[in-house]
Amino acid sequence: TDKPNEEGYFPALVGKTLAKQLKLDLGDELILISQGADGSIANDMFEVVGIVGSKESNERNRVYLSLHDMRQFLSLGDQVHELAIRLEHHTLARGFSTHLANDPVLKQKIAEQALSIAPWQIVEAAFYNSMRLDKKGSYISMGILIFIVFIGVLNSILMAMLERTREFGVLRAIGTRPSMIFALIIIESVYLAFISCLIGLMVALPVNHWLMTTGFTLNEAIDMGGIMFNRLLGEMSWFVMVLPACVVMLSALLISLIPAFRAARVSPLKALQAV
Repeated sequence: TDKPNEEGYFPALVGKTLAKQLKLDLGDELILISQGADGSIANDMFEVVGIVGSKESNERNRVYLSLHDMRQFLSLGDQVHELAIRLEHHTLARGFSTHLANDPVLKQKIAEQALSIAPWQIVEAAFYNSMRLDKKGSYISMGILIFIVFIGVLNSILMAMLERTREFGVLRAIGTRPSMIFALIIIESVYLAFISCLIGLMVALPVNHWLMTTGFTLNEAIDMGGIMFNRLLGEMSWFVMVLPACVVMLSALLISLIPAFRAARVSPLKALQAV
């Protein structure tokens, strides 16, 4: 509510940790001192009407006022200090901010009122940099995992080729060209990789759809650039679904080159004598 109490104090909500540090309870008076938008000293008394959050929540050290009381306290009038625009995708922020900054009409108004336009990557630079570092770490971990899988699959294909040495010898003895054996190994490996990717996509699609539509609900909302996020959602895109499949297909193709080359060069006599 924006109505003052009997003493003329407007209501305020105080975080639990801050209330404990200041020894505040419901009905106590709270004095806030800050700087107004016009350069004056903002000071006023408020009544504590609620204690919010917990010792671990983001609200623990904050004070909440109504929009009307905050504007009056900071001498804002009907103005705002920040306008946050939410786009369809976070990657559109830089291009959209550049478009607004280069608009002839807006550019003049922004210059007259000494305003600035910035994407969330600049407004929340610390979060953006930490996110980039986390992505780089994920890429390194994925690279190591793919390398381990690469070695494991290579060993499996090589062992399968060695177990069929006699069969390859028979094919060579009846006149099969080395190029055909080479192509046989390549096609078999790529085919198995394609079937594996298809099964993986069928299993992953329902899970990704749930993560994209429902996701994980956070216990406490996170404020990023003036926008509150209370859920972690997944993403359904070519980078998430198609790119890993392409990496697996390419890896299978590269892995099969060595066994295919060895199978194509096998000697019919030695292959038939192999145990």
